[in-house]
Amino acid sequence: MAAQLSKHKPTQLINLHAYNNNKTCPSCNEAVFKVEESRKVFDGVRRRYKCGACGFKETRYEISSDAYEELRTLRSKFAAIQQAISDLPYGSPEPVKAPVELKETVDAPDGFQCTNCVHMTPRGCSFEIPEANTEDALGCVLFEEIV
Repeated sequence: MAAQLSKHKPTQLINLHAYNNNKTCPSCNEAVFKVEESRKVFDGVRRRYKCGACGFKETRYEISSDAYEELRTLRSKFAAIQQAISDLPYGSPEPVKAPVELKETVDAPDGFQCTNCVHMTPRGCSFEIPEANTEDALGCVLFEEIV
């Protein structure tokens, strides 16, 4: 275990004393539950305890108050997201798509493929091909003739 570099402040001593008085073994309830190892981890400290009476071992993680507040905020947001997801209706039918209306006549000279294509709507090509109704659309691979 690393040596302590500076003395504890009075507020730290009060908190340490109260914390150490609360250290009893969860297995046998003896007051000989001591710190065996301490190690700094990402946002806090990991402490490994061992009971001097029964040999029970336990690991506890202590985090800063900032990390704890962040954890509480994230948990509440996650719970809200889970609630929103659970409220979604599963197994509901897919929305019915409106049938594509075909325009009888297209403002294009006769002979263009698009005039006879099932994908042509009053608003243009349903695939949004910019060459629709032009000479460049003659080789369209999506062309399907109206039957």
